[in-house]
Amino acid sequence: MALKRPVIRTAIPKRRYQIAEFSVVILGDIESDRPYLYILAVVREGEPEPFLYITCEEEGGVPVVRVLAEEGEIEIQRSGRFRDLEAFAEFALQGGMQMLQLQDEIPARLL
Repeated sequence: MALKRPVIRTAIPKRRYQIAEFSVVILGDIESDRPYLYILAVVREGEPEPFLYITCEEEGGVPVVRVLAEEGEIEIQRSGRFRDLEAFAEFALQGGMQMLQLQDEIPARLL
């Protein structure tokens, strides 16, 4: 199954991290046909494109966090707390690290 990528026109990087051989960016102020609040994208060193996305978008007035990976799109959690960048960043970063089996790594925040 091909990776379903978020379609965006513009976005502003809000956070950047390095975790082992992975670069992570969290985008905000996103212009898209979908009501994205934030998108976390994970890129493996040496690769041109992200292979994992964790998104947060408004749905029915509530932020919904989803994972987009080659296996498909999975809803993880709905909560108003994800309107806050710090809450989303912490939740999505921990989830991404767990998916990549990097729980023992310490993310280095670059931005």
